[in-house]
Amino acid sequence: MISYVFILLTAIVVSGSSSLLGSLLLLRKQILLVDAISHAILPGLVVGYLITATKSSSVMIVGATACGFLATLLIEKLSQVRTLHADAAMGVVFTVLFSLGVLLISQPWLNIDLDQDCVLFGEMAYVPFHHLFLGGLDIGPRGLWMAVLVLGLITVFCYRGRKELPMVLFNPEYARTMGISVAFWQYGIAFLTAFSTVIHFELVGSIVVVALVVIPPSAAFLFAKSFPALLRLSLCLAIISSMAGFGISWLVNGSVGGGIASASFGVFLVCLVIYRMQRKKRSQVHMNNYATAGAQINM
Repeated sequence: MISYVFILLTAIVVSGSSSLLGSLLLLRKQILLVDAISHAILPGLVVGYLITATKSSSVMIVGATACGFLATLLIEKLSQVRTLHADAAMGVVFTVLFSLGVLLISQPWLNIDLDQDCVLFGEMAYVPFHHLFLGGLDIGPRGLWMAVLVLGLITVFCYRGRKELPMVLFNPEYARTMGISVAFWQYGIAFLTAFSTVIHFELVGSIVVVALVVIPPSAAFLFAKSFPALLRLSLCLAIISSMAGFGISWLVNGSVGGGIASASFGVFLVCLVIYRMQRKKRSQVHMNNYATAGAQINM
């Protein structure tokens, strides 16, 4: 039973950090950046494996994060080219880096015990079996603590930039005139995107991460009227999705990741229906007001 608790806690923590990060990427119009990074980090994993000759290594995490950070910067630079769209820049960067990683893996003289799918799949069910020890004391699953670290970094970043980030995301030129270091916040988002993608993909897999980064912020964007409201609503929807998805997977004895991704889509559909009903109601109210005003003028 305790294993299920650890899995649920990991899903909730990952959902929280993913939704906050997804809100930032949504406003930057780069919300699929995590999917691109999942492929682009492969050369970093290869370099880390060559250094340590083991898959379970912090060096591999550092290498993958560095490679993801580099990919984010390259995408950012290419996106500044007037004739090149952001989605095209993502496609160029991640295909080049992913191809480089596959090329390195396929070299027999390097003797690399990795495959190109290793960056795409993680298993949430394995979280309770890898514990972290501090001074000989078991303090819980290592993956859960790594997820807490990611959530803490993203939360501090969003809180510290609660005044600067809206200007940087919506109007960077105006932010520069206000004396705000736009580069600092942009590099911060790039690093957090790379680091969280590496950690989360290892913990819960690509399906859950992409679903939680993309879907809750997209649903929250339908209703949010301000930057803080977007963060809060996205966080709430992500937590609801992770808890509902865990419950679904437990009832049908299926994949936790699949349950969470499916629940996220269900939450989005509910939000979309509510949004359309509200718009229809507001339109009806406006029509009634116009009709009343026209009748008064005719009188």
